[in-house]
Amino acid sequence: MGHAGLIAPSPRIEFRPIVAADCETVFVWRNDPLSRAMSEQTGAVPYAEHCAWFEQSLGNPDRQLLMATLGAEDLAVLRFDITGKRTDAIISINMGPGARGRKLATPIIDRSVGLLARTFPEVTTVFAYVKPVNIASQKAFTRAAFTLIEQQHGMMIYRRTID
Repeated sequence: MGHAGLIAPSPRIEFRPIVAADCETVFVWRNDPLSRAMSEQTGAVPYAEHCAWFEQSLGNPDRQLLMATLGAEDLAVLRFDITGKRTDAIISINMGPGARGRKLATPIIDRSVGLLARTFPEVTTVFAYVKPVNIASQKAFTRAAFTLIEQQHGMMIYRRTID
C-alpha cells in the first residue's frame, strides 16, 4: 500500500508488534528531551505511570503498537488508535534518537499505514496531529501522502485516506 513514486527507496525496514520487553526502550524514548518537546504532553512521565500505560496499551484491542526495525536496530515506535467511529485511526510516531536525521520517518509512516489497513480493514482514514514547530514530522507526513486539513488547539491535523 505504498505510494510509488512519492517515497524514495528505503532500506529493508521491518515491523514487529511491541512486546512487554520493549517497555523500557519506549519509556526512554518517550522521555527523550526532543520527543517531549514535540509531544502534546511535554512533561517527563514517571516510570511507574509509563508501565501502567504500557501494560494497558498492550491489552487494548483498539490500539496497534509497532516497532520499526532495521536489522537488529530499533528505529521507531508507532501507535495507531482506532477511534469510536471505527473507520478512523490516529497515528503517533516516535523516532528513536539514533534513527533521527536518517530520512527513515517517511517510509516508516507510509509502510505502517499499509500494515494498519491489513490489520484493521475497516479503517479508511488516518489522522496525524503535529505541533507547528515540528517541521521534520510535517515533512515526513506530507511525503507519506498525508494532507494538512486544519489547525486547531495548537496542533496541525493531517489526513490520509487509505485506498
